[in-house]
Amino acid sequence: MSSNNNIVNNIGEQIKQLRQSKKISVEKLSELSGLSSLTITKIENGKSNPTINTLWKLTKCLEAPLMSLFKNRGSNVVFSTENHGYFLEDENHKWEVEPIVGQFDFEVYKVRLKANSKYYLDSQISNTLEVITVLSGTLNLRVEHDSYIVHEHNTIYFINNNSHEYINDTNEDILMNIVVKYENL
Repeated sequence: MSSNNNIVNNIGEQIKQLRQSKKISVEKLSELSGLSSLTITKIENGKSNPTINTLWKLTKCLEAPLMSLFKNRGSNVVFSTENHGYFLEDENHKWEVEPIVGQFDFEVYKVRLKANSKYYLDSQISNTLEVITVLSGTLNLRVEHDSYIVHEHNTIYFINNNSHEYINDTNEDILMNIVVKYENL
């Protein structure tokens, strides 16, 4: 548990540093993100364990990749094994994201979309490339007004300028790897 507390504290510190480096007040970040000033202050002080949705809102407003919130693990080689990472969840506990690596202009995540659930994501930083490889299950992906069925071991990619929705209409969880490549960072 203390490892998770350290991660929450580090995330809060990184958000505060990003905000201050961009000379944005807590109140201004609140206005931009739609989150309360109290929520942002609690996150920055490590007093709140934010959801993945909250972190994406904040990093979008701060024009920073999500992985910028996670300090380097201190090694040139990081081995990620199943069920041993730190998973961020949405408020409904249906979308679980494990940040794996964030270097230079790309990020890699392990993602689990629970059975019979959906996850809607508003656009993120403009002109990012998102690459999704389904490891198990079948994903129904909606990008703007188009739908795509992505089967196990298949890959789809798109420029992430618009909203998109991940849909799992099955009774099994979907496991994916998602790579995000930033254009202008």
